[in-house]
Amino acid sequence: MTDVEMINTLLKKTDEEVFEAIEALQELDETVLNIDKLWDGLHFWLTKATASEPLEGNPLSEAIVGVKNFSDGEDADIIAYILPESVPIIINELRLFDIENAIEEFQPKEFAQNGIYPNIWMNVGKEVMQEELKECFWELIKFYEKAAEVKKAVIVSIY
Repeated sequence: MTDVEMINTLLKKTDEEVFEAIEALQELDETVLNIDKLWDGLHFWLTKATASEPLEGNPLSEAIVGVKNFSDGEDADIIAYILPESVPIIINELRLFDIENAIEEFQPKEFAQNGIYPNIWMNVGKEVMQEELKECFWELIKFYEKAAEVKKAVIVSIY
């Protein structure tokens, strides 16, 4: 089954069935990127917007929250997908992102004031957070490059 066929199959399932299928896929596939607690922080760092309000059509936003959700429900969980043809667009935008400038301009107070999850921005040293965001950014690029190499879709799950 191709990635697109799998996505089309998942689109016909209930939210619970999609959740269970994604959990099973994560166990089977070693190509998983876990950005843990930094998903909202990385989204905000890349876009200046919270991940709870994704920017439609913005590849930097889509890199974190996906392009299209499997569910149209109001649930806080995100289970979304990115088709293989969108992956190179996301990679290009990530490569164009000025990480050095973003590191320099990083202000934990801005993250805290905008309610960016998790509520750690003022409790951890600025240098530590800069390093974590930078490391996570490079892992994100490597992950998308690997997906592009084999022309794979990407499934995003945040819950």
